[in-house]
Amino acid sequence: RERARALFAPDGPAAGLCTSGTTGLPTVVAAPWPDLLANARAFAVAAGIGQDDDEVVWCGTPLHHRYCFAAGLLGGLAVGATVVLTPAVGPADLTARLLDERVTTVLSVPYLYGWYLRGLEQDPDLIARWSLRRCVAAGAPLPPELARRWRRVTGLPLLSHYGSTEDGQISVGAGSDDEGVGRVLPDREVRVDATGEVLVRRRGEHAGPWRRTGDTGHLDAAGNLHLVGRLGDRLNLAGRKVDPTEVEDVLRTHPGVADCAVAAVPGSAGDEMAAFVVVDAAVPDGELRRHLSRVLSAYKLPRHLVRVAEVPRSRTGKVRRGALVAGLVTAPPADAG
Repeated sequence: RERARALFAPDGPAAGLCTSGTTGLPTVVAAPWPDLLANARAFAVAAGIGQDDDEVVWCGTPLHHRYCFAAGLLGGLAVGATVVLTPAVGPADLTARLLDERVTTVLSVPYLYGWYLRGLEQDPDLIARWSLRRCVAAGAPLPPELARRWRRVTGLPLLSHYGSTEDGQISVGAGSDDEGVGRVLPDREVRVDATGEVLVRRRGEHAGPWRRTGDTGHLDAAGNLHLVGRLGDRLNLAGRKVDPTEVEDVLRTHPGVADCAVAAVPGSAGDEMAAFVVVDAAVPDGELRRHLSRVLSAYKLPRHLVRVAEVPRSRTGKVRRGALVAGLVTAPPADAG
């Protein structure tokens, strides 16, 4: 009984939530009740969830991650919504789920929204039959081309959301093209240090110290947070820093590219950039290189192009760059030509 009291104490840990484990083994982070509940509600209100009496939230990510548990489950319940929890589903199953449950809000990851789009292309009449009003994307950077395509096909914006297991829900957008990951939630504070790293802490008398996120970005004049990349993912190419997401975003604008990822690979004189692409076989490498060179500086162009069947990702859609580089042992990169 004493153990139960301690476990369910009002200021005690509410849950042990798992990190994604993209760069190592997953770790478990204890989240205290007061902050978890307040932060979940702040996210739901900022995202516009619960404005209608018939609100139904469906979350397409694992429940042991904070995004689904806090933003989806607790946030939805906090504003009076019905929350639907199901195992991961494919495009066809999602179609049935949206209709059967009359889902109004979807919380998922960018990679899966691309998956869902393929299902919509097979059943375009679904859009006229669903009850969907808002879609939130988090867990990995939201490619601008995916957001534009989603709006073009569905008529709905993709709300970009930023958060982490350690820092909770941090910001959420309103669906505009130039807002980055949106406004910082009212219960969080964000600042950017001299190196460009984003720092976060809770707002209020129990704010605590600033915590380094490992993400780089900036705040615009309107108060929107824009993320540039991860400090650990930056490529150091002969002293010049390149963020892989910048190159990936340009690659994704080519109609023949279904998916891609950029990583550093060892070269004879140091690290070199390799672009791993899931691309139509009819598209030659030279066309991809010309597509990149129209937008990027010469030092940001990949030294190698590697065609792959798929880009390895975690369950939350984050690219496993280490797995890509390890795969080069059996698939040597093609040099620039």
